[in-house]
Amino acid sequence: MTAAQRTLTSSILRGSAEDATRLRVIEKLKARGYPFPPPSHAEILTLDTAGKWPPLGVKR
Repeated sequence: MTAAQRTLTSSILRGSAEDATRLRVIEKLKARGYPFPPPSHAEILTLDTAGKWPPLGVKR
């Protein structure tokens, strides 16, 4: 599971202070080039095998 996937499946109460932080994390990930919504685990494995994961410009 990636950080981006975790932000989508989080059990944080929507609208709470913690949720505001979760939304900031999502924006930071998007600003760094991560696709959102994030690809599935299987898609990430396929992208990694093809040398296309992580996204360009993102450190491994």
